[in-house]
Amino acid sequence: MIIHNYTINLPRNEDAIYLEAFCCAHIGTIAHDEEKFNTRLNKVLEDPNRYLIFLGDAADAIYPSGNEKRYDADTIDMRFYPPVKAYNYFREKLAPLAKKNKIVGIHTGNHDDKLRLVSGTDYVKDYVCQPLGVKYLGWMAYTNLFIKQNGQKYRYVINSNHGAFTGSRTGGNLNRLEDLGRSYDCDILLRGHTHRIGALKTERYELTEDGKMITKKQIFATVGSFHKSMVENVALYSERKDYPPLKTGSITIKIAPKKNDMVAIE
Repeated sequence: MIIHNYTINLPRNEDAIYLEAFCCAHIGTIAHDEEKFNTRLNKVLEDPNRYLIFLGDAADAIYPSGNEKRYDADTIDMRFYPPVKAYNYFREKLAPLAKKNKIVGIHTGNHDDKLRLVSGTDYVKDYVCQPLGVKYLGWMAYTNLFIKQNGQKYRYVINSNHGAFTGSRTGGNLNRLEDLGRSYDCDILLRGHTHRIGALKTERYELTEDGKMITKKQIFATVGSFHKSMVENVALYSERKDYPPLKTGSITIKIAPKKNDMVAIE
């Protein structure tokens, strides 16, 4: 578990910040949706009130070894092989955002971690986060997101994790996240891994110290991927497993602190 504090200064005349939750870029496979990935990154870079949190699996990071059943030479993008080239590319793509302090943090994922276990190197930490000066969020993180505006300071708690749930329906994923929300006290709960995009907004009542009843909003989101379900003339893992096609992309969380409101945008 990583504990992290991140502060955003929201200009006086703006009403919201936008948190882009990315996951599962899978750079290194021909299924990586490079166009969509670059488009979403550029949106973060160009919008002064938009920030990025990345939930892991930056690289596909699969290479032949004794017990590696996922390796398929036909699906490898040789521009990014061996996997270190994928992490170098990922770092280069994120560098302009890091220079503007627009990255809340970066997680590892199951593909990244499998490579760490067999190589002894944490490529996300050593090749991406440390050179960029960005917070390494490990597998799970609790982040205090502070938004400062007009002398006021607003706090939002984010619980984020690459995730491990493998349910076949988006509704099942969201039910799982709502269950997790009972275990983790947070305003925003983010998970990846499933490659599905979806969000659930709930509310609960809280009593303040001065005896006022307030409504506390929560968002639970499964944040999607940049891994195409199918590629012409190649049988991907998802095709061989007969998984349904899923759209690529990310989730955007709009946080309007003065209005005490949050919205998830798919």
